[in-house]
Amino acid sequence: MFGQAIAELIDELNNDFSVRHVSAFLEEVGLVAKNRRCTVISFEKYVFLQGDSDEVYNAKERKFIENVGNIFVYSDFYMKTKRGDMPCRFVSVDLSQYTDGIYAAVFFMKIVIKATGGFTAFVIKLSDGVHLGVRLFDNKEEWKNCALSEPDKLPDILDELMWGSESENFLKYYNTFAEAVKPVARYMDYDEMILKKRGVQLGYIDSLFEIEHKYRQSVQTELLRYMDFFQDKMEIDFASILEEVIHELKDISSSKVNTIEMLFEADELERVTAEAEENRNKELESLQEGINPENDYGLIKEMKDNPEELIKRLKSIRGLI
Repeated sequence: MFGQAIAELIDELNNDFSVRHVSAFLEEVGLVAKNRRCTVISFEKYVFLQGDSDEVYNAKERKFIENVGNIFVYSDFYMKTKRGDMPCRFVSVDLSQYTDGIYAAVFFMKIVIKATGGFTAFVIKLSDGVHLGVRLFDNKEEWKNCALSEPDKLPDILDELMWGSESENFLKYYNTFAEAVKPVARYMDYDEMILKKRGVQLGYIDSLFEIEHKYRQSVQTELLRYMDFFQDKMEIDFASILEEVIHELKDISSSKVNTIEMLFEADELERVTAEAEENRNKELESLQEGINPENDYGLIKEMKDNPEELIKRLKSIRGLI
């Protein structure tokens, strides 16, 4: 199921976020079984009556829980691990009334994770449309326990989930779901971000002055542009914003370790996660190759007869064009 059919389902969700449309969406894309039972319940009752009765919620958490309203909770299904079965479920909510949608979505997911053990996937409507969310198991930094998909990425994510959702193995299912939902940092702007963090480089300014001195050609325009570059506010991508919010709400956590969550192979999960992180780091390192300010003066000597091209090359090396 691709293309137009998926687009129509997403449009229906955006126009009418009801149990009927959410269920049709989840069933049609193969994420839940046909006719799986769905309960409409207030978030307050779900947390305090169906959630772990030993958990304690502070005033801020209680106020949020009371204001969310009704949610849709699909009955648990179980997936196999080497040491037992993992309870899994889908929870859906409309949070489009919140102006800060990412904050509300993370707050909601963290409360559900705190109240309920096992693995939970989320269908969340925000003011910019429908997102998928997922619980994460991070053995190193427990506060990184959820992720939210980027806006307008739902069709691509569903394509990735089609085959993974058919697996009966929890680790494979979880890994497919988590990797599909987690937003990707915009590494295409990474060099620019690094330059701004380093601040103004005197070596580059000196090279401009050297060009002006040797060739009697004004570099004032380029110098002003270079200085203005550090005055511009650095844009932050969705992945960075999401991580900041998750960190801000890191104190929303369970007071105990749920033994059910210890059933699946934590060592294997950590290995797979580490491999994925290593691959991302390799991609990141490859994008930084070629940036070496120590080569600037050699480049100046090499291109002394073409100062305009020299400036372009210097800018290109630093990711400015």
